[in-house]
Amino acid sequence: MISPPFQRRAPGAGARTAPASSTYPELSAPVIDRFLAELPSLHVLVAGDFMLDEYLFGRVERISPEAPVPVLNVEEHEHRLGGAANVVANLRSIGCRVTAAGQIGDDSGGEILRRLLGLISVADSLLITATDHPTTHKVRLVAQNHQLLRFDRESLAPISSVAEHLIWEGIERSWLDYRGVALSDYGKGTLTEDLLRRIVNQAANTGIPVLVDPKGSEFQKYRGASILTPNEYEARAAAKTTIRSDTDLGDFAKFMLRELKLEAFCITRGKKGALLTLADGSCRDFPAAPIEVYDVTGAGDTFISLLTVARASGLPWVEAVPIANQAAAIVVEKPGTAVVSADELRRSLCGGCMNYQTSGWKSHYLPDEGMA
Repeated sequence: MISPPFQRRAPGAGARTAPASSTYPELSAPVIDRFLAELPSLHVLVAGDFMLDEYLFGRVERISPEAPVPVLNVEEHEHRLGGAANVVANLRSIGCRVTAAGQIGDDSGGEILRRLLGLISVADSLLITATDHPTTHKVRLVAQNHQLLRFDRESLAPISSVAEHLIWEGIERSWLDYRGVALSDYGKGTLTEDLLRRIVNQAANTGIPVLVDPKGSEFQKYRGASILTPNEYEARAAAKTTIRSDTDLGDFAKFMLRELKLEAFCITRGKKGALLTLADGSCRDFPAAPIEVYDVTGAGDTFISLLTVARASGLPWVEAVPIANQAAAIVVEKPGTAVVSADELRRSLCGGCMNYQTSGWKSHYLPDEGMA
């Protein structure tokens, strides 16, 4: 519990939260090119909850005679990397080196997940196999591009102290190889408070950025990280009071920055884009790219992966956030858990001519309104 609790300001009280001034630098084509050229040299640690996503695609043409439910005639069957594993997949897709740290079960799901990681050349020696936890496994049934049902196999219990020790021991041994750390917390038990504290403290002592995609409403356990990237629903839940306006949302972000000693706090807002608040109290609104949303599954994974490498490459938050925002906009146009490639990112960023204005960045290639 955060104490004192965040208090919403009365209407009209204090200064209105507003985007920062036009003194922010321009995200030019040379900056984008340098960033993309550096990706193969970046080594990122991804720690968190690794999941296997399974898809059964087909058609529904009749109702079962046994019960009033549709019958799915399966035509395609796919396994994809999910959760922290999808963060890894996005990083590999843009050319970064990645080490995966977490836990999977001693089961068929774990075997498939490890094999999928091997296919994209991911170091998985820090991915511990446990006999007391199943691999988190989500199965989705999809007919004519509509999800009919999802069923999950998982455990929410914290990992054992032995698994925690093995994961940390491996992370610490290779720490100086990493340029950035992405923590993908889905609340499945991998990122215990002790493991979080060790990673965050190590990052603080060595100057390596550690970025957190949080879960739940208790953010205190992430104290000292570089940035948190909750979605708007999670931010509202963590505020523990009614958020009635963007001003309230900005004030809550500033409260989190002070309480948790962060460099930045970024709330992802779907079709509204992202709201970035910095340690100096300035807020910056980055509108979403106008696109047709197909599937939002995994968009947060793409966002944290691109934000991590952008920051690891040395870009300031005001340049890193719109890059991550644009990457997330690319994947929501794809079905299911998806990744963005370096070529897609280059075309999207350069084609959009992203420039910082007083209202954030606007695309001069696409119209101004849409979904992300």
